[in-house]
Amino acid sequence: MSTKIDLQFVKSLDLDLLEKGVEVWIIRIIGQIKFKTSDGWTRAYEAIIDTGAPVSFIPKSIWTRI
Repeated sequence: MSTKIDLQFVKSLDLDLLEKGVEVWIIRIIGQIKFKTSDGWTRAYEAIIDTGAPVSFIPKSIWTRI
């Protein structure tokens, strides 16, 4: 059995540092996530994949439904 995970890499400039004359690129990994509920699966949400974070945060607007 295998699972396919589609990830996107989004590259953007840090605008706060750019205003100070420092060019720093931010690269984020973005994925789609669905949550299992008693009624089935939620719609897909776009999420930042933070590989270094010790915990994951889910917005309250999603959390209360799951």
